[in-house]
Amino acid sequence: PDGSTHWRRLQFWKRKKHFRHLWELLLRLLREQKRLSLERLGIDGSLLQSFAFKDKTGYSGKHHRTGVKMSLIVEATGVPIAMVVAKGNIVDITLAEATVDNIRLAKRAIQGSDFLGDKGYDSLKFRIHVSEFGMPNIPKRKTTKVREQHLWYYIYDVIKGKQRFVVERTNAWIKSFRRLRMRFDYKASSFEAFLYLAIIVICVRKLLP
Repeated sequence: PDGSTHWRRLQFWKRKKHFRHLWELLLRLLREQKRLSLERLGIDGSLLQSFAFKDKTGYSGKHHRTGVKMSLIVEATGVPIAMVVAKGNIVDITLAEATVDNIRLAKRAIQGSDFLGDKGYDSLKFRIHVSEFGMPNIPKRKTTKVREQHLWYYIYDVIKGKQRFVVERTNAWIKSFRRLRMRFDYKASSFEAFLYLAIIVICVRKLLP
C-alpha cells in the first residue's frame, strides 16, 4: 500500500492497543521460557530529542533540549517491562509511580524484587509505593532528612546499586533505532507506536536462541 495507508494502520494498531498486547504476550513467553530475571528491576527516565511539536514535547532544563520524556522499567537483563511517555519538561520522579503501575506483568511476578533507581527517585512517597511490590534500593540525597520510622525505606545496597547501568543500556538500545533518535513524527501516537515497535524488537531478540 501507499505511505498514507501505512501511517493509518500504525495509528490504528496503537489506538487499539495491539502493540501493548503483543508486548505482554512476548513477556509471557519470555517468562515461561525462564528468560526473564525479575529479582532486580531498574527504573530510569530518558529524553528523546524532538522538534517543538504541540503534542507531548517540552523543553528540558537539565538537557537544554526540547524532547519527549520516556520513563522505563527493565528487568535484570534489560528487557523493558513498563514504559510511560510524557512531555520533556517533566522530571523523572513525577512519572515514577505511573511507570510502576504500568508494569506489563502480573504484580505477583515482581513481589520481592529490588527496585534500583538513581538519586532522582529519592522520594519517600515513591519509596513507600514501591515497597508494596519489592524493596527500594535508591541512594539518598545529602539534603534528605529521614525520620526513624522511615529508616527501612532508605536501606541502600551499593553492590546492587551498581547494576542500575542495565536500564541505561536499554535506553541506549532504544535510541539506537534511527527513527527514535530524533522525533520527526508530528503526532505523538505515531512516535509512541515506533517506541512500542522498538520494545517488541528487543523482546523478540531475547526470545531468539
